[in-house]
Amino acid sequence: MAAGTVLSNLFLAGQQNKSIPPGTISPVYGSIVIPANTSFATTDVLELFQMPGPSSHIVSGYIHFPALDAGVGLTFSLTDTLATPTVIFTGNTVAQAGGVVVVMSAAALGKVGAAVAYPGGININLVPSHASTNTTGASALTIWFEFETAND
Repeated sequence: MAAGTVLSNLFLAGQQNKSIPPGTISPVYGSIVIPANTSFATTDVLELFQMPGPSSHIVSGYIHFPALDAGVGLTFSLTDTLATPTVIFTGNTVAQAGGVVVVMSAAALGKVGAAVAYPGGININLVPSHASTNTTGASALTIWFEFETAND
C-alpha cells in the first residue's frame, strides 16, 4: 500500500467532522477496513476522524485492532495533522497480535485532554511507525475506534 491513504467509514460517508456544541462531550466512533494482504509503509495514513473545533480536544479513546501482522514488527502511531503534529502515541505493537489500545490523558503524557485544543478540520490519523509485510490472512480486516471529544 506504499504511500496510500485508507479512509474510515466516517470519511467515506462524508461525516468525518461531527459538530459538537461548546461545553459538551460527544462520542465519535467508526471503523476502517484494511484490504487483504496489505503491506504497510511508514508513508501510509489511516484517516480516522476530524476534530470538530473551534477549541476541541480528545478526552479518551479506544482503538480495537485485529491481528494485522504475523509478528514482523508492525507498529502504529496516533497523530494529528497540525502544522507541527502532535504524536499522541508512537510505536504501539498491539496491532501485531490484536487487542485494544486505550488512549487516556495519563497514558498519552498530557497530550490528550485539555493539553491540545484543536481548531476544526484537523484529522486524527493512524500511521505505521514501522513498516510490515502482508497483513495476516487473505481477508480484509477491520480496525474499530471510539473516542470521546469535547468542545470548550
